[in-house]
Amino acid sequence: MDPDFQYDVQELSETLESEHVEWEYATKNIDWYTQDTLFFQFT
Repeated sequence: MDPDFQYDVQELSETLESEHVEWEYATKNIDWYTQDTLFFQFT
């Protein structure tokens, strides 16, 4: 895999994981939180 592409994929993966952790926390611990939908497109 091209090193630049590998870096981009790793950054995306880490960002999505971080967002997921925050989403899990919010859905369990913040009473006013509502779920949002995110759409990603890879081109």
